[in-house]
Amino acid sequence: MAISQTTDGYLWIATLAGLVRFDGVRFVSWTPADGKRLPSSRVFSAMGGSDGSLWIGTAAGLARWQNGQLVNYPGTGRYVNAIIEDRNGTVWIALTRGDHPLCQVADIKVICYGQADGIRFPSFPSKLAV
Repeated sequence: MAISQTTDGYLWIATLAGLVRFDGVRFVSWTPADGKRLPSSRVFSAMGGSDGSLWIGTAAGLARWQNGQLVNYPGTGRYVNAIIEDRNGTVWIALTRGDHPLCQVADIKVICYGQADGIRFPSFPSKLAV
């Protein structure tokens, strides 16, 4: 589904069966330590942050892996299709479904924006002309 590299050189591959880490020689299925879990094993997006963290977008929300700690972000219980970090270090995510598809990560909070904030939704015709 996606591929990203963290500052330590690892490549991370997002799959529908979990997250895989590649060290240049072998692929290893990744599982967080201490019995913690991702919001879902279906991983749709991944982004290596400038601070060395790995942002993980799943079918049920957002998580961040940094320094051996996994943090799940509440309020993002939908498909996280894309993750990006802007030049100021702010992390943004795009969600599928719902009225607020664009979200900004602020510390441990997620602030989402929708039509009332100027985010336009694409309109799709009900039938395609052939």
